[in-house]
Amino acid sequence: MPVIRLETLINADQKTVFDLSRSIDLHQISTAQTNERAVAGRSSGLIQLDESVTWEARHFGIVQKLTAKITQMQEPDYFVDEMVSGAFRSFRHEHIFEVKGEETLMIDVFTYVSPLGIIGKLADLLFLQKYMTKLLEQRNKVIKEYAEKRLQIESNILASQNPPTLESVLYKLRNSPWHLDVKLNAPASKEDINQLEQVLNRKLPADFVNFYLQANGFETTDYLFRVLPVAEIIDYQKELAANEIYIADYMIYSDSWRIVLEDDDTENYRIVNDNHGAEETITLTNSLFEFLNRYVIGDGVLSDNGLYTWREEKLRNSGTLSN
Repeated sequence: MPVIRLETLINADQKTVFDLSRSIDLHQISTAQTNERAVAGRSSGLIQLDESVTWEARHFGIVQKLTAKITQMQEPDYFVDEMVSGAFRSFRHEHIFEVKGEETLMIDVFTYVSPLGIIGKLADLLFLQKYMTKLLEQRNKVIKEYAEKRLQIESNILASQNPPTLESVLYKLRNSPWHLDVKLNAPASKEDINQLEQVLNRKLPADFVNFYLQANGFETTDYLFRVLPVAEIIDYQKELAANEIYIADYMIYSDSWRIVLEDDDTENYRIVNDNHGAEETITLTNSLFEFLNRYVIGDGVLSDNGLYTWREEKLRNSGTLSN
């Protein structure tokens, strides 16, 4: 019975590594070379105890299906998945996570029984164990990459940076983390911009115009957070004061972020939020580029460094929110 044991030291906290290791979405990214995808059972998000997933992938030129179930889990120390049906006679994959100072040691113990009896044992000797080891190493490489990338988010925010530009914001959006899944819309037309300016009876700020001529807003899978397209901004403007527009929302207007245009200067505006309409309206920034930059490097809406944390930071700085 072959046993593959791998150890991967990751510069990230234990919980982050644990969650990435059981992420259906990240697993599919790490196995892109075999076109692996979840076709039944848990098909996205973080798999839980007693849940199963059926994978379909191409191995050795043949499309195969394999169903595995999480049979043990103690968060964030370990979990075990075992084959229910598939090409092996059986397999058991132990995932162990040990804290090593500020790092996490991820240990894989993969035990399997090959099909086809003596022929399967010969296959182990010739290629199967090496093949499975490479698949696991590739998976671990991706987990390490994503875990350590997330660790950089907080330091990126705290580090002194030049003001974000249109080019830097577009680059970050196009290369955003997999779990945000940012999808930029096609550019708005000049006619779209002109129509919005007619509704507002004023010129729009240059950074707003420049961004929308590159992307007419975007969508994400991050709690359905969106930067709104021009047509929707126009449709909902009548709900607001004459100098306000919605710029973003999440969970289908569960909450929104607005632009307040100042009357005395075409380029002067504020992006504000009132936390679901229940709290004080707080100004986050006077730059669309800074707002978009914070969304990406802050890792979304509700993360530890996301848009709502930004709001709390502003409240603390104003003395409204106690520590």
